[in-house]
Amino acid sequence: MTAKRVRAATSSPASADRSAVPMMFRGGVLAAAALLPVAAVVGYLARGVEGLLGASAGVAVSALIFLMGYVGIRWVLESLHPNSSMAGALGIYCLQVSLMFPALLFLTNVPALDSRSVALGALVAALVWLGGQLWGFMRSRTPMFDVALPGASR
Repeated sequence: MTAKRVRAATSSPASADRSAVPMMFRGGVLAAAALLPVAAVVGYLARGVEGLLGASAGVAVSALIFLMGYVGIRWVLESLHPNSSMAGALGIYCLQVSLMFPALLFLTNVPALDSRSVALGALVAALVWLGGQLWGFMRSRTPMFDVALPGASR
């Protein structure tokens, strides 16, 4: 049985479009977009032009890797069997972590970028992206239980 058939058999039409994933994505993107100018200014004040470029590069690379993770999570949720979604999400997370390390290692060796600003920008961007995802999830109003209420028709 494919994931779409299982989802169609187990979900009511009203609850099928209540996924928290788009809201989580929106929260992460908005948080990272708000962080970019702040990180650039702080980087400039702390380390000059190299700090500005380094912090901006760190935020951009971190946001790009989390964006690729979002695309991967969407694929996992839409393509795999629902019982495999947690394993697929863990695989996507491991891929994100394994991509982050070489990207930051490369950026810290670029002479035009301040390595501390790159690292701090990426770290803060990761935390802010995750906070934005949490904010989006908390506001997505995703039902935790799909139960039939008395008097409600299905």
